[in-house]
Amino acid sequence: MGSRTKSTATRRQRDWRDPRIIASVLFIIVLTVLSYQPIFDVDKQFVNWDDDDYITEQPLVQSVKGKNITRMFDTETHVSANYHPLTMLSLAMDIDRGGQTMRPFMQTNLALHVLNAVFVFIMIYMLFGGSVPMALTVAMLFAVHPMHVESVAWASARKDVLYAFFYLLACISYLRYTTSLSWVSYAVTIVLFVLSCWSKPMAVTLPVVLLAVDAYLGRMSLTTARPWIEKLPLFGISLYFGVLTFSIQSSTSTGLVDASTYSLVDRLAFAGYGVLQYAYKLLLPVNMSAFYPYPSELMPGNVPAFMYVGAGVVLMAIIGTLLAWYRWRTPVWNTIAFGVALYLITASLVLQVISVGGASMADRYTYIPYLGFFILLGLGVHHIAARVRSASTVLVSVAAVGVFLGLLTADRIRVWENSETLWTGVIDQYPYEFSNVGGNDVVIKRGALYAYSNRGIHYIKTNQLEKGAADLAVLSRAKVTHPDSYRAYGVVLQRLSRHAEAINAFSTAIAQGDVDYQVYRARGASYSLSGQPELALADYAVALRKQPGDQLTLQAVREAQAMMQARQAAIIAP
Repeated sequence: MGSRTKSTATRRQRDWRDPRIIASVLFIIVLTVLSYQPIFDVDKQFVNWDDDDYITEQPLVQSVKGKNITRMFDTETHVSANYHPLTMLSLAMDIDRGGQTMRPFMQTNLALHVLNAVFVFIMIYMLFGGSVPMALTVAMLFAVHPMHVESVAWASARKDVLYAFFYLLACISYLRYTTSLSWVSYAVTIVLFVLSCWSKPMAVTLPVVLLAVDAYLGRMSLTTARPWIEKLPLFGISLYFGVLTFSIQSSTSTGLVDASTYSLVDRLAFAGYGVLQYAYKLLLPVNMSAFYPYPSELMPGNVPAFMYVGAGVVLMAIIGTLLAWYRWRTPVWNTIAFGVALYLITASLVLQVISVGGASMADRYTYIPYLGFFILLGLGVHHIAARVRSASTVLVSVAAVGVFLGLLTADRIRVWENSETLWTGVIDQYPYEFSNVGGNDVVIKRGALYAYSNRGIHYIKTNQLEKGAADLAVLSRAKVTHPDSYRAYGVVLQRLSRHAEAINAFSTAIAQGDVDYQVYRARGASYSLSGQPELALADYAVALRKQPGDQLTLQAVREAQAMMQARQAAIIAP
């Protein structure tokens, strides 16, 4: 993707004491800190989306003692179907210094994010010939683009900011190596790569990114083996963590979705559609959501035509970029090709070619990949600055855009205040819509199942029972296949003493999945409270087979038997 000329190499050695560099870095730091102040709101809480798995109910992070740290790094220890011991250690350290309050987690997340923005500035400055306008643009967009809020304002997204910290440092270390050929820099790059992989499996893309860097710098050729040999240890590490992650996720119910549900062509269409959606959110960060469900009309064997059209547009754009780069090989096209390659490489694992979960995209998936798009925008700013009389005017304009994005970021953070605000934001974007046909509810637009379920569960836990029942009733009306939602619906109906409805909800949960003993015990309780002790005892028997000796179930059995005995006594009494 171009050759590294002597002048370019010289510009990369530009004096780091340049006032424009110092001013740019200080501006980025101050803007980021100010934009993210809402994460320190006293009302901010953990949310019921992974925060329980990672923090509030996670035994691993309750201690930073040696034995517990050893468990974190044991490859048999998995959290949410992932192996990321360094992330867990960082969360444990926050609990150790501040308990289970939000402030220490947000302090660490923001500190890492600010440092990452500075690292982006340094990396772009080094890679693209010492262009301050380009470095400022890319780093500023990285720092305050609203699509990055999720990775900073969500405590459980620690893995994003932490893996990026080591990932970006590894890139900087490698850039130093390309100019000095110092084996110390090379060794540091390898160590940083391992630390990044220990933070989040998405780091495994680094060796390919470094090959793209080599190509951009002119270190790659058909007769040059060195760049490939240099990457062998990195590819070995990448393969190890990749196989480990695939093995973990394939063996858990929260891991990879069966790829056979949709054909490869369909899943490539999802990827193309996702790229267009990410590009749209880049330029117009509106209608954002913590969860983006697949289009409501998407069903196996019925993939919407617009997804194929979107994939075609993306494919043509990629082919067009490659042809233009091959035809002209100018610095501009070299940079464009590098930016496109950087995005595709780093986003390749999250474009749903192998579907993970029920979301078509996620804001957090842009944290590193958006650098590819930011480079394209930075290139434009660089060329404008080179053609105007005063480059300072361009820098001021970039700063103004940053302030505007900072305001959008501060506003977006409000959504992450608690579980109610989080899931209400999703429901506002993706509500279920019904039509009454012949007295029956018919779904005319599928909404975000997890949002209704999680907000409903939040309402139940905060004793807002009627609100919880209303949310979960939506899923019942939609006849979704989600046992946990029906289980929660049964619980809230039971607490509202609506036992006949509770029995129906529990029965649906049982019919839809292999539920645990507590569901049978709960349905048994509703049977008992509605005067059907015989049916209650049948459920308690199943519960005891699943969980022998459970004391609550045994107590419920005794109460149901006493009810039956009292009924029989009343029948035979004179």
